[in-house]
Amino acid sequence: MLKVLVPTGAAKELGIRENDEIIIEAPKNRVVRGKAHLSEFIHPQTIGVAGKWARRGTHMPEFAKDGTSYNYLINDTEEDIGFLMGNLNNSVCVRIRKA
Repeated sequence: MLKVLVPTGAAKELGIRENDEIIIEAPKNRVVRGKAHLSEFIHPQTIGVAGKWARRGTHMPEFAKDGTSYNYLINDTEEDIGFLMGNLNNSVCVRIRKA
């Protein structure tokens, strides 16, 4: 399973250690799971999820289905479409916790 980058300081506060399974919760009851990789190379108020993995299409090879599905966390409603460019807001406010 591919890992989710979690800032070391935030992980310590939340009791999360390397390779712990974590739950990532976004608005509208969107929840995914991942394994934590603690990192000093990420902003303390963010997490990092590889966006090219955890594809759910039936045509995808098995290896592409591994990992945490970041796309599932993105809201696809009209309120999240940027009015200037017409694109989806892909920065999602999330809460993480140890599974």
